[in-house]
Amino acid sequence: MKKNYFLEFKFSNRGYKGYAGLYCRLYVDGELAGSAGGGGYDMKGVCLGQWIEKEFKEQIKMLANKELEEALKAPKNERYYNSDGGGIYGLIIGKGKDEGAEGISISCDGATGISQMFKILEAIGFESRQNRKGNNWLNSYQIFKPFYKHFEEELKELTEHKDATIRRHAEGLRKALQ
Repeated sequence: MKKNYFLEFKFSNRGYKGYAGLYCRLYVDGELAGSAGGGGYDMKGVCLGQWIEKEFKEQIKMLANKELEEALKAPKNERYYNSDGGGIYGLIIGKGKDEGAEGISISCDGATGISQMFKILEAIGFESRQNRKGNNWLNSYQIFKPFYKHFEEELKELTEHKDATIRRHAEGLRKALQ
């Protein structure tokens, strides 16, 4: 998995679908990663949510594990918004017929706002920074995993190493970092 991404939002007023032709596209490292048309909702958030769902599927599943119990109590085909303060608003867990063996779907509802999508990225270990040129904020962001997060992941792998000496040193480093 990559650890750094460059996100850029581009808008057009000639989209083939959408309210009054307004169209938003998200490009990640120069490749189209999400799009939304219309208006009256956070189109940047929708584009970002589409990309998060595709790029971080496994991490989103792990993040949603806490909320699965509540989702299982919801009636079939009902969407469960975890807005009770225990979860992240915009991370939706639902039950329906098109999901995998567990019957659970997990999605990022970007229409709840781009800030909520950044909270999901933060919860899976990324940080974000909006780019600026002079005094102007741009429609671009840097998404990155801080160095210490890389280090934590590598130490975790080393603590499970078959060599006892490597495991012992890795445990000592983990304790020193806490």
